[in-house]
Amino acid sequence: MIKKKESNYLLFLIYLIPISLIFSKLISEIIIVLTTGVIIYKFKIDYIKKKFQDLNLFQKNLIKYFFFFFFLIFVNKLANFSNYEDLFKSLALLRFPIFLLVSFIFLSSVNRYLFLNKIYIFILVSLILSIDIWLQFFSGKNLFGYNFDNDLKRAGSFFKDEYIAGSFLFYIFFYVGFFFNFFKKKIFIIILLLIVYISIYFSGDRQPFILLNLGLLLFFVINFLNIKKFIIKNKKVLYLIIFIPFFLIFFKAENFLIERYKLKNSIAFDHYKFHLESSIQNFQDNIFFGSGYKTWKKDCNKSDPETRKCSTHPHNFYLEILADNGLIGILFFIFIFYFLLKNFFILFFIKKKFIFEFLFFILYFFPFKPTGSFYTNFNLIMFFYTLLMIFIKMQYLNEKKI
Repeated sequence: MIKKKESNYLLFLIYLIPISLIFSKLISEIIIVLTTGVIIYKFKIDYIKKKFQDLNLFQKNLIKYFFFFFFLIFVNKLANFSNYEDLFKSLALLRFPIFLLVSFIFLSSVNRYLFLNKIYIFILVSLILSIDIWLQFFSGKNLFGYNFDNDLKRAGSFFKDEYIAGSFLFYIFFYVGFFFNFFKKKIFIIILLLIVYISIYFSGDRQPFILLNLGLLLFFVINFLNIKKFIIKNKKVLYLIIFIPFFLIFFKAENFLIERYKLKNSIAFDHYKFHLESSIQNFQDNIFFGSGYKTWKKDCNKSDPETRKCSTHPHNFYLEILADNGLIGILFFIFIFYFLLKNFFILFFIKKKFIFEFLFFILYFFPFKPTGSFYTNFNLIMFFYTLLMIFIKMQYLNEKKI
C-alpha cells in the first residue's frame, strides 16, 4: 500500500495535471502516466480489480464504456493500418479511462477529503490566469511579455500562441460550479465566476464564451425561483457586481466585441460546409467502420488537393468520429452521451443535485458547435479530469447522505 508521504506526493501530482497544461501538455501527460503507473505498482492489479467492483453502477459502466470505445478505435486502426505512430497513439487512448479508474481508487482509499479541501487551488489558478488575460487585453502584453494578437483578437495568456485560455477557464468555471454548495461565502464565489466569465470573453475564445452563455441561460431558466430569492437577499452587492463587467467590457472593448464576436464571414462558413461534405463522403466510402483513427485529413486532401480547405480535423466531434470510425463508432459515442445525460437528468430533476454537471455534459456534447479534435491531449485530459472530480463529489455526497 501507499505510505502517507507518498500519497501526499501523488495527491499533489493529481492537482498539477490540469494546472500543468498551462505551461506544457507534455508535462501533464508525464504526470498522468507517472501517477497511473505508481498507483498500479503500489496497489497491485488484484486490489484495483476488487475496488473496481466496489464502484457504483454508473461509475463502473462509464469506465467500461470509454474503455471499450477507445479499444474499438484501436482495433479499427489496426484494421486500417497506415503507420505505427498513429497505431500507438490510438492504443494510448486507453490511458484515460485507466487513469480515471486508478486515480479515483487512490483518492477514495487515502484522502478524498483532503482533495476536496484543496479545491481552492483552482480558484487561485483561475484568478492568476484571469489577471494575466486582463493585463494582456488592456495593455497588449501579459506577465511574460506575450503580445495580444490584434489580428485575431485573441489573448493566449500563458498559453502563448495556442489560444485555448478561454477553453481552459471554461472547465475551471464548471469545476468551481460543481462544488458551489461546498463554499460558505457564496457571494465571493459568484464574484470569482463573474471574473472568469469576463476573462473568457477577453480571451476572444468564441466557442466557450457562447457555450457558457447558453449554459447560464439554461441555469437561470431551471433555477429561476431559487435565483430570485438569492437576488432579493443580496441585491445591492449583485447590482454592483453586474455593473462592473459591463463597464469594463464597453470601456475598452466595443470594437473588440464587434470584430471578434460577430458571425464568421462566408469564407469560414464555406470551410465548415466543406468539412461537413468531406466527412459525409468519407463516411459513405467506409460506412460501418470508417477509415481509421486520424485519417480525415488524408482522405480530405485526396478529394480536395487544390483549394486547401482541409484542416487536420473537421472541427466537430461527431463528424470526426463518423469519418474515422464509421457508423459503429458514432453510435457508441452517442450512446455514451445518452448514458451521461440520462443519469445526470435523473440526479438533477429527481434528486435535485448535480445541475452544473448536467449542464456541462449538455454543452460538451452539443452537436452543432465547432470544436477542436476529439483526440487532442488538452481535450481528453480536461474531460477525464472533470469526470474524476464528479466521481469524487458523488462519493462524498453518498457517504454524507446528502
